[in-house]
Amino acid sequence: MTREELKENCLKESATEIIYASGWGIHESATDLLECAYRMGWEGADKHPNYTDIENFSDGYHTFKELYEYRLLYNAALFNEFAKNKNIPVCKSFRHSDGELPFGGGWFIVMAQLPTGQISNHYELKDWDLFKIPELECAWVYDGHTPKDVANRLRDFLIK
Repeated sequence: MTREELKENCLKESATEIIYASGWGIHESATDLLECAYRMGWEGADKHPNYTDIENFSDGYHTFKELYEYRLLYNAALFNEFAKNKNIPVCKSFRHSDGELPFGGGWFIVMAQLPTGQISNHYELKDWDLFKIPELECAWVYDGHTPKDVANRLRDFLIK
């Protein structure tokens, strides 16, 4: 299914049918698919009854948008300290190790090599200057870590 077909079907078919018919198996719910459609600029996706504004979804204390902002700032503060102290290798790049632009452009990657393993995150280009760390033409080779691996590596780093 093409993006145009997905766009056309997005507002008139059931989300489950769209997800399976599109082959976009990474989307596990109507909300994910509609959020994706909305972020890609597909008019009307945010009007669908199953659409949820993820950025403003809250647990009663913080919105997702606030939590991602905290994550960005904590990550920048930590990586900047690593770079300043020169005790943990860190880098930022506009390109992955294979030369590809993250998510097709508009994003960059930051990486650190902890004694417990590699960690990384992607951020929008508008936040580039928050990371006062060495810039590379291409990022280091990705070791295949998952978000759970990163959490475990950070936790192990903190308790050792």
